[in-house]
Amino acid sequence: MKHSPGQLNHQENDEYYTPPILVGVILPYVKKNSTIWCPFDTAESEFVIQLENEGHTVIHSHIIDGYDFFELLPPTCDYIISNPPFSRKNDVFKRLFKMGIPFAMVMNVQILNYHETGDLFKDYDFELLLPTKRISFDGNHTPFLSGYFCYKMLPKQLKYVSVEHTNIGRQFVPSSMLKSA
Repeated sequence: MKHSPGQLNHQENDEYYTPPILVGVILPYVKKNSTIWCPFDTAESEFVIQLENEGHTVIHSHIIDGYDFFELLPPTCDYIISNPPFSRKNDVFKRLFKMGIPFAMVMNVQILNYHETGDLFKDYDFELLLPTKRISFDGNHTPFLSGYFCYKMLPKQLKYVSVEHTNIGRQFVPSSMLKSA
C-alpha cells in the first residue's frame, strides 16, 4: 500500500544513512544473483547501490516515497536487507520474523538491553553479524556498536567480521544518501 509522504509515523532521528564500510560487512553472506528487498531505502541508498553493483536484483521502498513497510505485501525475494527505523525496531522484527524470509537489519546492538526485544527474540534463532570496530555513520566517534541482526543468513549464530577502520576523521566515507542530500 502506498501512502502520501509524511502521512506515517516517522521520526527524524530514525534516518541514519548506512556508510559503505558497514554495508560491505553483509555482502559476503548474500548468495550470488539474489533478489533483495530493501524496505527502508531509496534508489540512492548505499544498500541499493552496493547490492546492485554486486549483480543482485534490488527492490527498494521508503516511507519518504510513500511506502509503508507495515502495509506493503512483501515482494518475492531471497532476502530482506536494510537499516530500519530504531523507534519501530520491535514492530519491524515482529513483522520480519512472521514473514519468514531471510533478513539482515543494521541495528545498534544496545537493543539487546531492552526487555521487549529479549521477549521477542527469545522465540527465534536469530543471528548476529558484528564488525570488530564501532562504525561511524557521520564521521564522528560513536559510543555504540552497530551490527546486523539476521535470520537464516549466517553460517553460525554469532559472527565477527574484521573491518579496516571506524569511518571517522580522514577515513570517513559517507553514505551515498548523505552525498545526495
